[in-house]
Amino acid sequence: MAERSGISITKIGEILSWSQSYVSQLKSGKGKAKVSDLEPLISLLSPRLPGDRFYNYTVFREARPKLPSDWEQLVLMTGLVAESEQTKEGRYPLGGDDIGTIEKYHQQVVQQLDENGEAYRSFNTYNSPVSIFNRSKDIAERMRESLDTYQAERKKQFDRQTERDEELKRWTAQVLNSLPSVDGLSDQAAEIEDALKRYIKPRYEQENKHANIISYEHGKTGLVNVCREAAHALNLPSLVSDYKQEDYLSSSESDQISAPAEHAKRLLDKLESYQKSFEENQLDKQQRFRLKGLFKKDCLTKIKGIKITDPRCLPSWGSYGQELFGGMVRKVFSDINTPPYEINLSEAFELWASELEYDVDEETVQVCGKVFHSEALGDGQLTIHELNSRKFVYLIVFPCKELNRQVTLLSNQLSAIELLEHIKIEAESLNWIEQLPALLSKIKSALSQNGYRVPGIRAVY
Repeated sequence: MAERSGISITKIGEILSWSQSYVSQLKSGKGKAKVSDLEPLISLLSPRLPGDRFYNYTVFREARPKLPSDWEQLVLMTGLVAESEQTKEGRYPLGGDDIGTIEKYHQQVVQQLDENGEAYRSFNTYNSPVSIFNRSKDIAERMRESLDTYQAERKKQFDRQTERDEELKRWTAQVLNSLPSVDGLSDQAAEIEDALKRYIKPRYEQENKHANIISYEHGKTGLVNVCREAAHALNLPSLVSDYKQEDYLSSSESDQISAPAEHAKRLLDKLESYQKSFEENQLDKQQRFRLKGLFKKDCLTKIKGIKITDPRCLPSWGSYGQELFGGMVRKVFSDINTPPYEINLSEAFELWASELEYDVDEETVQVCGKVFHSEALGDGQLTIHELNSRKFVYLIVFPCKELNRQVTLLSNQLSAIELLEHIKIEAESLNWIEQLPALLSKIKSALSQNGYRVPGIRAVY
């Protein structure tokens, strides 16, 4: 047809995006091409389809499950509501509580759990691990500050002493230099230097002590008292042999502590080690009682890749829920005095997915051939078309609750015998069984009157 229309093999190749040699092979019968491959050429040569009757329908193509970004939280909320409604406390969450609020309350309670995941309901809150941890953090922070203060005061005192020593050396040198140069004075100079050290140095040292004693002793006493608190919090022996109940130590008592900075550093290491262990333990508990990131990623990818070509064959979300979460049960806490809600995430997913929304793709099709039979059946409609090729197609229209719409499905091209077999199958899936005998009788009669061979009807020539 193309050649009769004056279109060369080269031009055909350009239209179909094929090489000239491949077009020549097809023409000589050495290859096969699909009708869909030839569509650009067919549309050019025969823009109008064969036949004299045309019907346009919008038919279902495919549907895909639509998972919102917060789907996992929605699953948990669905399971939480369903589980809580079975308890005496009643529905949870309350009012406008969202997943963020629930997670906040949940994590607050998780902090108060013991190693077995049980809440410290029977313990004084003051003695709960999280309270002890918070106190240890406060003590560690005050110990760092006290240690810095103590070391700064010690350095200040050392610098002051060094400065005074240098000053004494200068005074001694000036006195010696001011003396006249006389024989035998070297012994006298040594006596003078010794006198300066014995009488003048103690005097300025005493003054220096009075100048620094208040800040230095206060810093030392403060550090020692923080060390006592830390030892008590860690359940360690006191650093002072004669343990007293007073809040603060006197100067004489603080003097019993040798090298308080070293004691403080060792205690600080123990506090930090305890805090690290506690935080790791809390993280482990949070992981065991976490509220998100619980699903298997490969299964989620599989769900997102689902394409439903027949809305009557929607997937079983129960099996997907089991594969997604493996029957995992998670506890959700609302407060420390209320037993946790135990939620089976697989069951919650199945419950939530029953209301799942779908993205639906539809397409417009042009059916070329007369209406052979049309009939309302149950809640739906069956329409059969006879094509010019002496084949048949049928369309069924029915309401689909899961997709929340009317759905139109188009069959493949069928022979008369295949048409009857497919109608039987459709009747079972759409609950048309009671109407099936009368329907088949009508279709068989119409087929035989139009010259088709029909099982059960003997043709006489």
